[in-house]
Amino acid sequence: MRKPRHLQFILSLYITILIIGLAVPRMALADANDVPEATSFTSQHWTTGLHLMAGLGVNTAFFSSSFLKKEAGIGLNIHTSVGYYFFNDYAFEVSTNVMFNRVKRTLIWNTLGTMGLRFRLPTYLAPAKAHPYLKIAAGRGPSVFIVKGQKPEFFDLGGDRTQIEGDILSSAYGIFQNARDGTSWFLELSATVNSYRKLEAIRDNKEVPEVIDSRIVTDHAAMYAVALTFGVVVF
Repeated sequence: MRKPRHLQFILSLYITILIIGLAVPRMALADANDVPEATSFTSQHWTTGLHLMAGLGVNTAFFSSSFLKKEAGIGLNIHTSVGYYFFNDYAFEVSTNVMFNRVKRTLIWNTLGTMGLRFRLPTYLAPAKAHPYLKIAAGRGPSVFIVKGQKPEFFDLGGDRTQIEGDILSSAYGIFQNARDGTSWFLELSATVNSYRKLEAIRDNKEVPEVIDSRIVTDHAAMYAVALTFGVVVF
């Protein structure tokens, strides 16, 4: 089966960004390398090792398929990531991004689990005293649709809720900045595409949810989301 053209373009773009990302950070740190060695994470000095970040924000999403094209409105965004930082330039990260949206009678719970690379950008691409970065990631995750009342025909497989799993591609531009108390915070704008592959109807039993029906998604259904997140470096 041929991949949709828009996914081929997005994949090619990600590969290009990754190649650029591996090349630019050393130039971006020309000024950061002039500061003394730091013992804790700061915006200009990414200490080697594991770091946890957490944040809250807002998102907006758009659901597209052959049977329905619908904006998902504004919703809450919860972000956590654990990354291994090295060379004061890069980080390999595992991230979870949970988005909640509501469209009339439908609650959408979108969970994005990804792995990716974060790398520095030149400081002139950010406001004064801020240190910018770019992040690209891929993964897999489900979108849960909880419909009150009559379900759309495509979702009407029975069960208490409908879940669609898909492949995720994500990119984000963000900045780190130091607070007066010595902590570091970040502001991040991300864009995500969740290309759906499998639809399941789930019945909520007392202990373990049960999949009572499933089907393969063949109409290139996808969720496109943009999120703005503010958070802090926990450690």
